[in-house]
Amino acid sequence: MSEMDRAPSKVAVVRCDSYDRDKVTSAVREGIELLGGFDCLFADAVPGWERLGKDAEILLKPNLLSRAAPEKAVTTHPEVFRAVGELLHEAGYSNLAYGDSPGNPAFGMTKVAEASGIKGVAEELGIREGDFEHGTEVKYPEGKVAKHFVLCDEVVKVTGADGSAPAGVVVNVCKMKTHQLTRITGAVKNTFGCVYSIN
Repeated sequence: MSEMDRAPSKVAVVRCDSYDRDKVTSAVREGIELLGGFDCLFADAVPGWERLGKDAEILLKPNLLSRAAPEKAVTTHPEVFRAVGELLHEAGYSNLAYGDSPGNPAFGMTKVAEASGIKGVAEELGIREGDFEHGTEVKYPEGKVAKHFVLCDEVVKVTGADGSAPAGVVVNVCKMKTHQLTRITGAVKNTFGCVYSIN
């Protein structure tokens, strides 16, 4: 498929002037509704979504770069993570996990998630910690620079990156911030955290 054949990306921009729980939930809800709702988004993203339906595995991928409190604006804010998790539950999705491969693997994801407030929210909502502590080599022969990657096992399982059928979808819950190499950190840069031990 060429770039010209691809459908244009859907984008929704909703103003939210604080991390107040109700305001964040309202803004995230409005954004998801403007995009057609989770069911529509997932059906567009995953071939054969109908066979997965509400039993699909949903991997929430926050930005868990380093051990930092929410007010440092380094990681995804826990209220944004909470809003996405609650709205997924409300939409009937209960098979949820979360994870990221932190910038400093020595800290480990659990400690980073705890410092950021994400771990506490995940426990409240019954969202399990995904396996980002192990990796699987995935071949990519079409690559120009890299012909293979080592992806975190949770990502491989959910996406079917190893050639198996996808079990679900990754929901990118990124943190918008500046970045020396890519100028901004958003959804594309946040995806680097799917690579084992690298962010």
